[in-house]
Amino acid sequence: MGEREGPRCRSRPLRSPDGIRPRDPVPTRRVGRRVRDGTGVVRRGPGVGGGVERDGAGWSVRPGGTTAPGERGAARGRQPPTARGELRAAPTRARRHPVPGGVVVPHVNADLSPGRVRRALGRARRSSDAARSTPGPPPPTPSSPGPAGSRLRTWARLSKVDSAAIYWVPLLVAASLVPAGAWTPRTACVALLALLGSVGLFTATVALDDVQGHRDGSDAANYAHHEARRDASRKPLVSGVIPPRRALAFGYATWAAGAALWCAAVAVAPVRPVVAVALTAGLVVIAPQYSWGLRLSYRCLGEALMAYFSITLVVVPTLLCGGTAGTAGTAGTAGTAGTAGTSLVCQAALVGLWHLTVSSYANTADAAGDGAAGRRTLTTLLGPGRNLRYLALLTTADPVLVAAVVLTSPPSWWSGLLLAPLLCLRTRQAWLFSATRDARAANDGFWRLYCAGGCVLVAANLVGQALTG
Repeated sequence: MGEREGPRCRSRPLRSPDGIRPRDPVPTRRVGRRVRDGTGVVRRGPGVGGGVERDGAGWSVRPGGTTAPGERGAARGRQPPTARGELRAAPTRARRHPVPGGVVVPHVNADLSPGRVRRALGRARRSSDAARSTPGPPPPTPSSPGPAGSRLRTWARLSKVDSAAIYWVPLLVAASLVPAGAWTPRTACVALLALLGSVGLFTATVALDDVQGHRDGSDAANYAHHEARRDASRKPLVSGVIPPRRALAFGYATWAAGAALWCAAVAVAPVRPVVAVALTAGLVVIAPQYSWGLRLSYRCLGEALMAYFSITLVVVPTLLCGGTAGTAGTAGTAGTAGTAGTSLVCQAALVGLWHLTVSSYANTADAAGDGAAGRRTLTTLLGPGRNLRYLALLTTADPVLVAAVVLTSPPSWWSGLLLAPLLCLRTRQAWLFSATRDARAANDGFWRLYCAGGCVLVAANLVGQALTG
């Protein structure tokens, strides 16, 4: 009624609410009494009543007259208009394509009404939203340590608290070699500083070793190979609990703390022999470079470094506390001081051999992963055959050093009585490995014997001092 008629819908291209322009119709060609479109779909042509036609988009079209839809329009390159309500979706041939925002909509022709397009897009968007709101498995995220107690346990695993016997066994042996008359508040302070410094250096060594093992993939390979018998939680970097950057900072911090504590122990000590100072300097500088810096374990020197670590922890605290001097003063003869020094060297060498044995069997068990990561340990360098001969050599050296300790530790009969069963157990463990070739089980067995051997040496030294008065 006098109102101006608005522009028709087909006067301009139709766009969806998401800004996607519909594709152009697929051209068709006449084949006899049928029409075949560009997608290969056969459509009935004129003269075939009641047929259902499909356009190039896969929509079913019912013909509304004597002329088939698309026949005359195809000649002019466009789709002819159809009556409202003559189109219905064919789900078997409907094309669907993604659009920005994750909504999947069907491809429609340009001559559909805007209302139908909006409703179709709304239904597609609602179905996509419902699919996204369906709960599913949570995405993989790095596990977090959790509460304070769990974080403390995680850092304790990185520090290898379960392997603390590596430093407390030689330190206990060193304390048992210091006579009772040499213990004063000053020497007790030296012993405490040496203990804390050893904890710092050992923690730095294992933390930096875990960082390097995580970087080159050797830890992941070893723990995947032995997943049935090894707990990956012992390697927080492998399990993803601690980021490598934090572990690296933790390693540097404990290295600095350990070095400072050892320097304080040397400064507080009542006596400072040159040998003790030199061994301490080497321990502070070299020990954390087991897998970091110089990477000695990658150059076939890791086993030797572990033996040096144990030997130093036996010799240095004993010398700083005046163990041999105290023995000499008590006995009043130079010969007794020489005997005490020889006993110190023999016991330190025996503890170093025990630690070397544990480390060698551990590297034998990890030979496959270390070799794949390019870690040239002594085991990977020797090969399987020569490595067996090397382990047999360690077994042969065990009774030799035990005999040396028995002969240099008065009274000899008491030391021999305590060390003989331990030597039998170690020989049996080596024989079991030769029979089963199970390096992991042998490593566990020698680790328990290492702890037991330290207790036996402490008992032998304490009882020996009590008997010799």
